[in-house]
Amino acid sequence: MKKTSLSALERIKAQAEVLVPVLRALRAELGTDRANKLVFNVLRKTSRDRFAMAASRRDGSVQEKWEQLNQILDVAIGDAVKRKSLRDDQEALDFDITECGFASFFQSIQEPELGAVMTCEVDRDLVATSGNSVKLEREKTIMNGDDHCPFRYRFIKES
Repeated sequence: MKKTSLSALERIKAQAEVLVPVLRALRAELGTDRANKLVFNVLRKTSRDRFAMAASRRDGSVQEKWEQLNQILDVAIGDAVKRKSLRDDQEALDFDITECGFASFFQSIQEPELGAVMTCEVDRDLVATSGNSVKLEREKTIMNGDDHCPFRYRFIKES
């Protein structure tokens, strides 16, 4: 993960300026399902690869690496989301996102599916860097029209 002076929301908006017209042209040419599958698969793989590389460059246990990357991501996200903390201890981290600038942006350009791939699913890529020491449960998102995003992280002790 590269350090930049742009916030995560600003970077996402800049990426969308290029990606949305390309995706819409592909949809017109290939059909929505094929174009979405093609672009979304590339975005998912790129995100997974970036997080795996970032984790490999850090020291510590897999959970410590996850914690380091999570802190970096939290700083980058900044005030683009409003969070309500519910639990934070050695076994769990629970919070709700009650407002999301990413969702507002992608909904305003009528691309919530793309927004989910570019932003919401990144949380799962971050979790993947932990091996099996962090689990995420999040069944709904503001991006998909729900009123909040319930993040429920569970920490599994390493043997």
